[in-house]
Amino acid sequence: MTFNYDKQNGKFLNYSSRVTRVDLNHILCARLGDTSLKLDVFEPAGLKPTDHRPAIVFFFGGGWSGGDAKQFYQQAKAMTEQGMVVFSADYRVKSRNKTTPFECVKDGKSAIRWVREHAAELGIDPDRIVAAGGSAGGHDRSFLST
Repeated sequence: MTFNYDKQNGKFLNYSSRVTRVDLNHILCARLGDTSLKLDVFEPAGLKPTDHRPAIVFFFGGGWSGGDAKQFYQQAKAMTEQGMVVFSADYRVKSRNKTTPFECVKDGKSAIRWVREHAAELGIDPDRIVAAGGSAGGHDRSFLST
């Protein structure tokens, strides 16, 4: 289990060390008190844990204060048809969690790290993971590559 200290809330953010499916399309990747951060997952037909498929993680936009992981569902469905494993990441935002952009970036980095750490269980090539997003999610994504 990985822990990151969140100075804003004075608590540790607990990142799951295993793949915990909430249901068929959602994986729990972190908890902070009452807040659960999930990855919505879209898997291509015939995916096996032994595969080494490329993956993409989408981060929604919303000016750091709102938004929804469903923003990129249409793109996710199209990319799974091309054989990619696709995730749409949830992260803390001001309107729901009273956080700053700094926590959003921490959550984004942790989501990518979590996907990479669990690549073998998910049928993903850890060296072929793309991060993408719109608005604040695109800004968040840009910090992930530095």
